[in-house]
Parts: sequence; C-alpha cells; structure tokens
Amino acid sequence: MAMGAKPDKSFDVGKMKKGIMFSLILISLTITLLSMIEIQKGLVHHKREQISIEARLNDMYKMYEGIVRDVNKASDIITKRAISVCISSIVSEGVSLNNSQESLAELAWNGTLHSTPQSLMENNTLPDWIAQIKNVGDTKGYNINIIITNFEVKPYDSWNLVTTGVMNINISDKGGTASLNRDETLNHLTSIEGFEDPTYPLNTIGRATNLIAKAGYENYTELLIDSMGNSNWVYGQGVVIPASSMAEILNVPDKDEKILVTDDASLIPLPTVNQFLGIVSEETVSPGATNTYVYNASGATVLIENSTNLLVDGDKGRVWFIDTLKNHTENSVYYTSTVGASFLDRLEGSLEVQEKYANQTNYTIGLESFVNKVYLLLLDLDIKNQQTNIDYLYFSNDVINGYAVKGLDPTFRIDNITSLGSTHHAIYGVSELLI
Repeated sequence: MAMGAKPDKSFDVGKMKKGIMFSLILISLTITLLSMIEIQKGLVHHKREQISIEARLNDMYKMYEGIVRDVNKASDIITKRAISVCISSIVSEGVSLNNSQESLAELAWNGTLHSTPQSLMENNTLPDWIAQIKNVGDTKGYNINIIITNFEVKPYDSWNLVTTGVMNINISDKGGTASLNRDETLNHLTSIEGFEDPTYPLNTIGRATNLIAKAGYENYTELLIDSMGNSNWVYGQGVVIPASSMAEILNVPDKDEKILVTDDASLIPLPTVNQFLGIVSEETVSPGATNTYVYNASGATVLIENSTNLLVDGDKGRVWFIDTLKNHTENSVYYTSTVGASFLDRLEGSLEVQEKYANQTNYTIGLESFVNKVYLLLLDLDIKNQQTNIDYLYFSNDVINGYAVKGLDPTFRIDNITSLGSTHHAIYGVSELLI
C-alpha cells in the first residue's frame, strides 16, 4: 500500500454484515425454537390437565353409578328391617298398626316406630346410608350431596312392596376440577316372602304363626284315571304290581294303608284283594270285593308311578293326584287374591284389601292362605268346624260355611266365593271332589 493511502475496509464490512445477518438468523431460530418448546410444554400441560379431568370425570361417574346401584340395595335392606320391626311390635304388643305405610316410611327415615327409637334400625336408616356415602366420597376428594324426596313404601303386587322416590345426586371435586349433578328415580321392589303374616297372631291371641310362602304351582289337583268304580273313596299310597307277581303282592306290608294298582285284579285271590285299602285295575275286579276300587282303568300301571299317593274316588270311577293341594292346605301356603288382605292391610289388622292400597297399583295385591285347623287345635284354640279354611274368611266374624273335600282332613272346608275372576272351587281344583 502506498504511503498515506487509506486502508480498504470493504472486506471487513461485508464480513460484518454477514455476521450480523447470521446472528439475527440464529437469534430468530432460537426464539422460534424456544417458542415451540413453550408451546409444546403448554400443549403437554393442557393434555395432562385434560386427561386428569377426564379421569376424574370417569371416576366421578363410576361413583355416581355406584350410588344409584347401592341405593337400591340399601332400600331393600332398610325396608326389610322396617318390616321386621313392625311385625315384632305387632306380635309382642298384640296390636296392629294404624297406618303401615307411614310406619314403614318413619322407620326407614328416622329409625323410629310411633316416635320410639328401634334398636334394629340403629345406623340403618336412609340418612345413615347417605352419611356413609358422603364419608366414602370425602376420602376420595369429593363433596357428595344426596337429597331424596317423595319417599314412599307402596304395594306393588301380592308378593312385593315398592320403595319409590326422587333422588338428586350432586358430586363435586374438592379441587374444583369437575362436578356432576343428576336426578334419579328410586323404584325398588322388596319381597315379603319369608316374613310372618300378622293376621295369624292377631287372630289367635298371639299363639299361631305363619310365614308367607308363595305357591309355586297352578294346578292343585290332577285327574289320572277316568273310568268306572264302586262306592266310597279312599286316599293312600299306590303300589304298582302286575297280577302275575303274586309273591310280591302277598308281601306288601300294611296292605290296609295301600292302594294296589294292577293289570287285572280278578286274577288275584279275593281275600288278598280285600286286604288292600283300595284297588285300581286295568281290567276287572272279582265280584265280592268289599273295598273301594276303580276298574277298566286303561293304562293305569303306566300312568301311575309306584309309591304315588292316590285318591281313589269309587263314586265317580276316578283316580286323582291331590298331594299338591294337600301340601298347600296343610302348610298354609299363599295364593294371590282379589279380596283377601294385602301385606300392608294385614299389618293393620284388616282381613280384606283396602281401597287406599288397591288404588296405588295396577296389580292384584291381595293374599289368601288356608288356615290349618289341626294346627290351631294343637295350640289349644277353639276352631270353627264348618267355617271355610281360607284365612281372611275363617277369621271373619261372619259365618261362612264351606264344603268338605275328599282326601283332605275332616276339618277342612272350602267356600265357593269369587276370586281372580273365578271361584275358589275352580282355582283349587276341587269342584269334582266335594263332599
């Protein structure tokens, strides 16, 4: 370079410009990258919050479903306890309830009967159940509020009561994350089967008891043979033996309690025939037979199983199976009735269905059983010999005589009053068996 000449800075300036440009680009990229990182962090945080809220909502909804499910279980348990308290009070005091519907609701809510606390209901009322649910929610970080309104215990049908009401459930997260508020209808059936029927102790100075058991059948009697016979009727255990098996016939124990079912009784010596309580013969019976018999009973040895109890009705030449009816009457099993008192009626000492309960449902709610007069005699109670055995009529102050039935206990009587659009004779299959 010549002496005194100025240095050439063009290269340095260009380089500087490039450096500045590069720095600006680097700064811009850094800012963009940092912004993207922050955005990503925000998105991740938001996603986590969303997942957390969704998880909380799912848990909250599961809790809601559990509450709805549990209120039905709680209602069933509480109502059954309330029923037990009512029956215990009736049996011990010998006094029926004034209003069974109100008493059951009082017990379910307050644990009291006529304002008196009942030990069986201690910590077993609906408010107690609500308090337990609140405690469970508290441990999981939820505020739970449950309000049940319009709670009632009503008749549903002959075999069930129904607890009804409107339930408002509010669940909120203590951290304010989410909340759930819904109304749910309470509508749960509680069976009365297995409970004691208050009608019996109330009408037998507290001596007789009877548990409510539903008849699990429709046909009470079955006609097995329709043929020809001689006079009278007998009931006993059938033994099915062909006439050719004479040794087996001769060895039948307690012949005077057995009914011989055979192919041809005329082939059996008359003295042996007359030792049996009764005879059912597919062919004939020798002249001179003195017991009750049915003959020309085609297919009897096939239709009748050995050891089956039989009613041989010589008067009409028929053979019946009546054990279903016998068991029903002797065990005082229950059947639906359009007139006989419902369970709520029975708690109040009523013998017939009251309109106030019948109007609360579209179903038949009445019940009827057969009073076992032999059982009452064993309890040293006077019995009404000619009165029908159907409970709500037997315990009535009215005189309602009935008919005796072949094969049943001599004290048994049945009326022919209308029920369920039919008559008692038809319902219980005794129209052809009356004495």
